[in-house]
Amino acid sequence: MKPFRKLAAASMAAIHPSSRAIVASGARVTALAIAAKLFTIVREVTLAYRYGTGISIDAFNMAFTIASWLPVLLVSTAATGLVPLLVSSVRDQRSHQHMVAELNAVIAMLAIGLCALAAVTAPWASALMTGATTSTTHSLTQAMIVRLAPVAGLGLVAGYLATRLQAQQRYLYTIGEAFPPIGISLGAIAPLAWSDENALITGLLTGTIVQIAFLAFLLLRTDEGIGGFSLDFSSPHWPRIRKAIGTLAIGAGILWITVPVEQAYAARLGAGAVASLNYANRLIGMGTSIAIVIIARALLPTFSRAIADGDVALARQQAWQWAVVCGVLGVVCAALGWVASGPAIRLLLQRGAFGGHDADVVADLVRLGIMQLPFFFASTAIVQWLAASGRYKSVSIIAGMAVIVKITLLQLLIPVLGLYALMLSTVGMYAFSLVAQVSQIRSK
Repeated sequence: MKPFRKLAAASMAAIHPSSRAIVASGARVTALAIAAKLFTIVREVTLAYRYGTGISIDAFNMAFTIASWLPVLLVSTAATGLVPLLVSSVRDQRSHQHMVAELNAVIAMLAIGLCALAAVTAPWASALMTGATTSTTHSLTQAMIVRLAPVAGLGLVAGYLATRLQAQQRYLYTIGEAFPPIGISLGAIAPLAWSDENALITGLLTGTIVQIAFLAFLLLRTDEGIGGFSLDFSSPHWPRIRKAIGTLAIGAGILWITVPVEQAYAARLGAGAVASLNYANRLIGMGTSIAIVIIARALLPTFSRAIADGDVALARQQAWQWAVVCGVLGVVCAALGWVASGPAIRLLLQRGAFGGHDADVVADLVRLGIMQLPFFFASTAIVQWLAASGRYKSVSIIAGMAVIVKITLLQLLIPVLGLYALMLSTVGMYAFSLVAQVSQIRSK
């Protein structure tokens, strides 16, 4: 036993301190992410039992996608572009606080604008998604978009607060992601005389508000606090912010457009297709979102700090090593998921309005979709290095090319495979992205 302890201690000592920090951060984030994502499973079980694959859940899924698409895009862009800047700028506290005050004001204005935009564009967006102008699904989707408009602004605020906590490596904010699914679940099962859409919308809005309150409380407990509000935009950091956010937003916008595109394709494949696709995507998203939480939130601040300290070679080496580790982990997860997906879906979802045929369709979709995990995991690690290195243009170009690959595959495969083509096109998209990103990290 003693020789084993000595060997373990020697092995740990041989690991670079920053890699040990990544492991420690990853372990903390993993525990918090799993705790938060358990409530996502509860949400899916509740929705499957209450609504199955009916019109109500189809409309809610499409309305939520439309209302949250742009905020999610902005949040993912801000997290990737702002974290390295927040990490490096904190060395000059006065300049840092000035920048934060201006960012707070920008986020507040954007949140109000996004709420208005979602409400105004509801008729056009619902028609685009459903592919019909008079159907029941279209009418219900349009009504839900208008009532979900506040989610657009609230989601942006929540994501921004989470980004600031990520930069400070205060990972407890991950728990906040549990509140929206908790709200939806409670709304769906509440013994009140609500319509289906009222239950879902009220639950989502309430959960998101609670999430924001929780994140604000965490920020108030830090030395930095929430910060003030300033509209003078005189911070010297704005040129770098515009370069990072602007360039990344182009690539992320192109990549994230695949979400509504997928649902629009699914809506044209018949009733229940959107719901089946969303159940499958959310179950797969348990793996991909945890990967983003663990990999991105642990690696990005560490890579950013190494590059800010001038140790570019170390960051590159660690990025490559972690990409390999994450890729292998993705293979293991995909293999386990392939075996377990059928029994797990029947156990979790097959009850109430969700029947055996629904379970079989979702299980097949999940099996195809989890083939993306090795590519997605490794790609997520490399993207953190590209962002920390300031290679925003490369990230955007690769994202644009990947979307072209996906749409091409959709056009070729949907006539043959129908709904299953949506999953296989995503696998092809991430496989292409990884190959392109590896070429970047291997180049000098």
